[in-house]
Amino acid sequence: MCSQTIQTRITGDRPQATWRGNGCGAEKRVKFPKTFLFWCLVKTCVQLVQSFVSIDFINQSGYFTFSYYAEVWPKGHMYMVFLVQGVFEVFDLFFETSMLKIQRSREHLPWDSIIHHLFTAGYYFYMYLLGDQLSSGVLGLAVAGVSCQVI
Repeated sequence: MCSQTIQTRITGDRPQATWRGNGCGAEKRVKFPKTFLFWCLVKTCVQLVQSFVSIDFINQSGYFTFSYYAEVWPKGHMYMVFLVQGVFEVFDLFFETSMLKIQRSREHLPWDSIIHHLFTAGYYFYMYLLGDQLSSGVLGLAVAGVSCQVI
């Protein structure tokens, strides 16, 4: 009869348990909830659309040439890009932390991931809320930054 074994390795001050299968060569599989898998699909679609939209802006405005003209889009279009990106970052942080809770993991998200989500969401909400006071050139810089999210 096959039995499950747990190997413990010590990293730093605390031991970590890892599953080594059931003794018959089969590894224990982690089953992700359907809502998380659905979020991964939505996340991919939203980020691709946001990237294509921002790359389109970069192209139309001549961002990397000497003739940068940020007013090719009205400010309202840029505001929608900011709002979508800000809401996306909040939802992404929520789903990543809830996935750790569902897996009953004692770990937490890496601090760089938490800081990235909070800083990016805050930045794009700031651009959305105070965009009327900023010039189109500054707003265009923020739109161009969205294209870096997929990379």
